[in-house]
Amino acid sequence: QEREMACLETAKTDLLKEFPTDIKGEILRFVAHRENQGFKNTKKIISPLRCLTTRGADLRDPESVKEALRKAQIDESTKASYAIHYEVFLEFIGGSWQRPRYRIHQKLPWIPKEEELDQLIAALSPKISTLCQTLKETGARIGEIAALKWTDIDFAQKVLYINNPEKGSFPRIKRISDKLSAMLNTLPRRREYVFSRKKSLDVSYYRQRKRIAFKLSNPRILKIGFHTFRHWYGTMSYHKVRDIFQTKLELGHKSVRNTEIYVHVEEALFGIGSDEFVSAVAKNVEEARKLVEVGFDYICDFDGVKVFRKRK
Repeated sequence: QEREMACLETAKTDLLKEFPTDIKGEILRFVAHRENQGFKNTKKIISPLRCLTTRGADLRDPESVKEALRKAQIDESTKASYAIHYEVFLEFIGGSWQRPRYRIHQKLPWIPKEEELDQLIAALSPKISTLCQTLKETGARIGEIAALKWTDIDFAQKVLYINNPEKGSFPRIKRISDKLSAMLNTLPRRREYVFSRKKSLDVSYYRQRKRIAFKLSNPRILKIGFHTFRHWYGTMSYHKVRDIFQTKLELGHKSVRNTEIYVHVEEALFGIGSDEFVSAVAKNVEEARKLVEVGFDYICDFDGVKVFRKRK
């Protein structure tokens, strides 16, 4: 923890270098104020303000900030985000303004094919491969997995605990496959965390991804980021159960509105009502148990047998 605190202080110092000297004191007091309120990610606190400053804005002058935002060659969503972060800072220093209005267009997530994810995972180094397999099977965010400790994994029960949820999500317990359990067990246990800090994971992953995309002659691989695994998981989760509330729980969303996008994506990819199923029947408990274990869902009883089905 001492090393992590030192890294955070170094990051804070680096971020402050780009601010004018006369405002650094206010920025530091603002960061301390936000951290006391429970906001621990210094970069997310400072970065929007730093970006405004590098675009020529005087953070004490709201009109200067509006002008910088107007000229900035960034999308409307980013401008809206910068404006919201600046407003919090402005209120802290005792100022006020009328926030500009921006038209925000929601972007649909890009969903790769499962074989593309599997090809990428197979070609990555053991550590990054295990990381991506974990993202694929849990649908967790990269920050949640970067914070994963060895004590959060129960190898006997083959479950993984997400105890450090991000963005206000709920903690979750996720079952893991025998494959992932074996991959995790091959990693060295030199520290309490399973993986490295997110920044070092980013550098390693994106360097390897570029090489793999070239080797496989598949430029689509270059579009697969860490968060792509979560989008794929959310889409496939809804496709499997067709229950938005179950998918909400799987992803840890606090609001079903955050889950609705996967309903739209799933319907676009697979078509409404176009699902094909395979069916099976069970005459006793043992046969029913085996069907459930391979993904069949119980439908009804008919002529003394239980009918099951699952999507192809």
